[in-house]
Amino acid sequence: MNPATNPVEIKKGGVKHLKIVWEDAHQSVLPFYYLRENCPCAMCVNEVTGEKMIAKGSIPDTVGGLKVDLVGHYAVAIMFSDNHSTGIYRFETLRALCPCCKVEEKDNG
Repeated sequence: MNPATNPVEIKKGGVKHLKIVWEDAHQSVLPFYYLRENCPCAMCVNEVTGEKMIAKGSIPDTVGGLKVDLVGHYAVAIMFSDNHSTGIYRFETLRALCPCCKVEEKDNG
């Protein structure tokens, strides 16, 4: 497994965020409203075109995470406070969603 996408710890920070410590020692703190806005499920992303069906900024920052469950050894499923729960977030997706990783990628490329 890639150390950058292999979590060694996943835990909820209350209902506000998900904290992940990766094998390469990087830490991601992902607000649940941000994860909800970037849900990869078929209701949120057009399966044919790949177009996101949720507009950026349309999910209120009050949306929290009620429950986080591991899906095998590759993903998590999240139950959000708006009752949405159909997205499966692969570890690679979670690392790519990390805001500081996006900044690092921009700076390097």
